[in-house]
Amino acid sequence: MRHFILLFFGLVLLSACDQQKAPKGIMENKKMVTVLTDVHLMDAYISMIPYNDSVLKQQSLRYYDAIYKKHKISRRDFDKSLEYYSKQPKVLDSMYSQVITNLNKKEKEQAKFLKKKNDIPQ
Repeated sequence: MRHFILLFFGLVLLSACDQQKAPKGIMENKKMVTVLTDVHLMDAYISMIPYNDSVLKQQSLRYYDAIYKKHKISRRDFDKSLEYYSKQPKVLDSMYSQVITNLNKKEKEQAKFLKKKNDIPQ
C-alpha cells in the first residue's frame, strides 16, 4: 500500500511538472522573459527618438524585427506567446518581476559604465 501511495504522488508531481512547460509554438518562460526584457529596452530607446510618428513607426518595426531575429523567433511567435501568457496573470506577473530585475541590472551596469567613462581624464 505504501508503494502505491508513493507511486501515486510521484505521478502527480510528474504531471504537475509537465504543466509548467509551454505548449508547442509558445516560447518557454525563460526565453519569453529575455525577449520581453529586450522589447522593453527597445521601447525606452524608441521613446527618446525625435522623429515624426510615421517615420518612427517604420523605424521601430525594424528595431523590433532585429530583436526577433536575435532570438530566432518571428513577430507571430512573440505575439502568440504574449497572448498565451496574458491569459495566465500569475505567470505573467512572475515573468515581469524577472523582466524588471533584468532591466534594473542593465540600468546599474550602464550607470557604472558611464561613471567609469566620465572619470577618465580627457
